[in-house]
Order: sequence, then structure tokens, then C-alpha cells
Amino acid sequence: MVRQILWTVIRSIRRVRPTYRRIVRTLWMIVKTLRKGYRAFRKHFGATIKEILEERRLYETRAIIDHPNS
Repeated sequence: MVRQILWTVIRSIRRVRPTYRRIVRTLWMIVKTLRKGYRAFRKHFGATIKEILEERRLYETRAIIDHPNS
């Protein structure tokens, strides 16, 4: 779905100017590297960013329960 939208945008830009083409290519490279990096990050830590945030929230609530006076 997202890829289809990207392709239509890229096609429409390609017809306009070659300079835009270069910009789109750099943007596309950035997107690809980001996606690859995110996948590697998930594989390495075995958890999404969301799960890490959930763990942190659980840890904070546990700390409050363990030390009610602090």
C-alpha cells in the first residue's frame, strides 16, 4: 500500500525534472537504510521499541510499589 503510493509519487516526479529525480533517489535510499536498520535493531534486541517502552513502564511501577516512601 505505502509502496504503491511512493511509486506513484516517484513516477509523477520523474516526469517533472531530473533534479527532483536525484532528491527522490536519496530519499529512497534513506528510507531503505532506515527500514533495514530497524529490522536489524529488532533482531538484535529481540524486541520492538514499543515492547522496550512497556518494560520500562512496568519497571517504573514496580519501583514505586517496592519503595512507596521515595
